[in-house]
Amino acid sequence: MNVSTQGAFIIHLLRCIGVTKYAWGACHSSGEYSKMNPPDEADCSGFTLWGYDKVGFTEEGEVLHGFTGGAINILQKCRDLRQELTVAAATQRRGAHLFLMRPGVNKGNHIAVVIAPGWLIHCSSSRKGVWIERIADCKIKWTHGGYLV
Repeated sequence: MNVSTQGAFIIHLLRCIGVTKYAWGACHSSGEYSKMNPPDEADCSGFTLWGYDKVGFTEEGEVLHGFTGGAINILQKCRDLRQELTVAAATQRRGAHLFLMRPGVNKGNHIAVVIAPGWLIHCSSSRKGVWIERIADCKIKWTHGGYLV
């Protein structure tokens, strides 16, 4: 992702603060993405995919065309593209993803986006919705890192 596209991706995500509330399973189909600006509700991966949609990465011919959400699916896409990172490397790369993957299928997996070295944005709870957090203060113990496009 070039610097200007990466910046636009992060700006779109920032626009969701105070607007987008957390709802598990919300905002996962491309038809939903284009209707919301920003979305009223999303879960962590739907929120991330909405940002990609806004910078054109769900359009025909792009990396995420026809892609559906879920943190585990986004991590797998990073692996498919050979763009998996260590957690330490991901925390320093603007636009990278941090993942929490628990054993088993859909056992509370989570994804966040690094907006600046040491800082992330994520949609994580019905109480907070979308918010910014310093990675060092985050209670989540991230297990994987990666980036797309």
